[in-house]
Amino acid sequence: SGVPREDVFVTTKVSPYEMGLAEAREALERELGLLGLDYVDLALVHWPGVARKPPGAAVHASARADTWRALERARDDGLA
Repeated sequence: SGVPREDVFVTTKVSPYEMGLAEAREALERELGLLGLDYVDLALVHWPGVARKPPGAAVHASARADTWRALERARDDGLA
């Protein structure tokens, strides 16, 4: 498009199907590949729970923490 990368703010998100330490990292790397980018400016957690689990399930808290940790590591690695 001729627009310099630094002039575009790119956001992506981790879906409820991609929650977890390895899953969130893999999802972000997959998105970067699909977008043809080295980094995104913002990576979000789409929904703070795991898909297809009841609202009160204990897995949500650990998945949120692991997903957040994955996004922090991605930031530290320059991916987000």
